[in-house]
Amino acid sequence: MKLLASTSAAFLLSCSLSHAQEAASASQSRDAGEECQVLGHMAKSIMRARQHNFSLLSVMKVTRDLPDPKLAELTREIVIEAYERPYVPAEAEKIAADYQKEVQTACDTRPEPS
Repeated sequence: MKLLASTSAAFLLSCSLSHAQEAASASQSRDAGEECQVLGHMAKSIMRARQHNFSLLSVMKVTRDLPDPKLAELTREIVIEAYERPYVPAEAEKIAADYQKEVQTACDTRPEPS
């Protein structure tokens, strides 16, 4: 059962980062709200992996495949911040949902680049 949960979390993380890659490629056609929503979902998947006890190294390896350097750097920051948070598997889904909301809110309220 634990192997199934780990495999599922790895799959979700991979799908989320793949979605982030698509968002980066299509960033010209997306508005800021959509990009922030994608980042929020990615953050949730990263936190799920953290709460399923994936190693920091294994999650960071997935970020290497991101073609956009800006997105890759942002993803690494999200991963590091997630791994600075406590490991509480009994509250994994709540923690992941809270982290999604936090990252998405921070993205939505960031100043526009000049």
